[in-house]
Amino acid sequence: MSEQPVICASEAPQRVAQKYVRDMSFAALVYAVVLVASVFIVRRLDPPQWIAVMLALASAAPALLMMRAYLRRLRGLDEFQRQVQLEAMLASAAIVGFASFTYGFLESFAGFPAIDGALLWVFPAMCFVWGIAQVFVARRYQ
Repeated sequence: MSEQPVICASEAPQRVAQKYVRDMSFAALVYAVVLVASVFIVRRLDPPQWIAVMLALASAAPALLMMRAYLRRLRGLDEFQRQVQLEAMLASAAIVGFASFTYGFLESFAGFPAIDGALLWVFPAMCFVWGIAQVFVARRYQ
């Protein structure tokens, strides 16, 4: 049976951060490769729809690796840092959710243009707003 190294409290955050960077970098690399290959195949080779569906799903799959990396990081944070992350995540979901909900009404009722591929931007928008919200949430506790 292999023994896990003993990690003192001061080393734990650094190890968690290093593992997060490594895991997230790997996921981002997989995402980039799969996305470039999928776009190339769909745009240049005009595959049948079932292959296009598989390529679309394959392009989204690396986001699961990214979420797994973040969840591992979250579990390595202390209680205060987790609270900041939770509040920032909730603020992000509320802001982006409300914005997309409102724009949907503007499309339906006021004739605003439908944005082609808009759903592709919801998750990146949530991540972006989450990053900004972390600053404001952390500042509130200072």
